[in-house]
This record gives sequence, structure tokens and C-alpha cells, in this order.
Amino acid sequence: MVLEGEKMKKRVKVKTEVFENLLDDWANSNISELSRKLGISRYYIYQVLYDDISVGKTFIDKVLNTTALKFDDIFYYEENNGRH
Repeated sequence: MVLEGEKMKKRVKVKTEVFENLLDDWANSNISELSRKLGISRYYIYQVLYDDISVGKTFIDKVLNTTALKFDDIFYYEENNGRH
């Protein structure tokens, strides 16, 4: 339930199964290799995969510009009411 005055925000999340397939296809399941190819830190990739964090514009841009995937293929929106 959203209280009056609270804003609903949409967070962008990664479809984990699709991202894991990308890891397999592009880097033979090697996060360091995928990190190098995408120009994203290994730590951030680990967070995306295992800590269920939302992703930012830079991450989205790098994934979409490096792969043939479209936004809806690998990302989705999740409602967030500001109380993480």
C-alpha cells in the first residue's frame, strides 16, 4: 500500500536467466571476461547477479550497445515505493 505523498518509482532490474545466458555465451561463464567485454566492474556484475540490485543507465547502455539484445529482452521494471 502506498501512503499519500509517497512516490512509486520504477527500478530497472536484470532478467537473471537472460544475463546468465549472456555470461555463458559471451564469456564462457567467466565474470572477469564479461566484465572486460562490457567495460563494467566484476563487483557490479556480481551485485547484479547475486544481490538483486537495480541497474543504472550506464550499465543498460553498455549491455545494449555491446550485444544484439533489446531492452525488453534483458531488463524489466519493478515497482519500488521508496522503502528499500
